Amino acid sequence: MSDAQQVIADAIRRHRLIDYWPSELDRLQKTRLKRECDCGWTSPERDCTWTDHPTHLAEMIDATLGGLTRESINKPEFRETGVMLPNPMIGDLDLIPERRLYFIPSVRWVSGWTPEERSEK
Repeated sequence: MSDAQQVIADAIRRHRLIDYWPSELDRLQKTRLKRECDCGWTSPERDCTWTDHPTHLAEMIDATLGGLTRESINKPEFRETGVMLPNPMIGDLDLIPERRLYFIPSVRWVSGWTPEERSEK
């Protein structure tokens, strides 16, 4: 397992969703079952639900990785144009495809995390 995978796994372990009864009476009557994250986080509007927690977990993984940002780059790539040209080494006997340099836009996610900065969020 890589260092980055280990950091993500640690963040997931620290942010598991747990169910509990706030009091012994609630447990005996099986009422008011509460749900929250291991770290103590609960949804601001209501008790934490299975649909709220993935958003919280994603935020914590993002924070653990140092914040993910989108980076746009242009990758250089040679592509054939479909035009055949004479081979300058041999002459008209051998034709080679014309190639042009194109810059292909590409987007990727970049993290601010480095292996030395193992965050405990």
